[in-house]
Amino acid sequence: MKKIREVCEIVGVSRRTLQEYDKVGLLKPTEKSSAGYWLYDDEAIGMLMLIQVFIQSGYKRSEVKKIIDSPEIDFVKEYDKAIDVLEKKKKRINGNINLLNQLKSVSMDVTDVKTYDEKSLNESFAGSSFLNQWNELLRKMSV
Repeated sequence: MKKIREVCEIVGVSRRTLQEYDKVGLLKPTEKSSAGYWLYDDEAIGMLMLIQVFIQSGYKRSEVKKIIDSPEIDFVKEYDKAIDVLEKKKKRINGNINLLNQLKSVSMDVTDVKTYDEKSLNESFAGSSFLNQWNELLRKMSV
């Protein structure tokens, strides 16, 4: 059995999150010690990890509760939906990392970006999409 502090460290949630999950009936402590400490067993910690995956996939707490409480839920379908959302987030995050690495490699900072006014942007992208412009910039940087 692990105390709430340990569970928070393991799963990466706050004490308040666990208190809210308890309040809405999403996850209760496995038991309480004689001193009043909330204790969680391995099964509860595993359930908390699954809850967090669904939450990070965009599910509302009420939706997660329905999934967990329903004996008829198609978990494979729900897992596939969550995987799809997380894969899309992963692509966006990887794209952001790549963008920052490219900007870093040419020493472009926020002040460089801010120097473009609306006229400059319109001229820069006239007759071409941002994606084409971006790809051209990347091509020039790799030469």
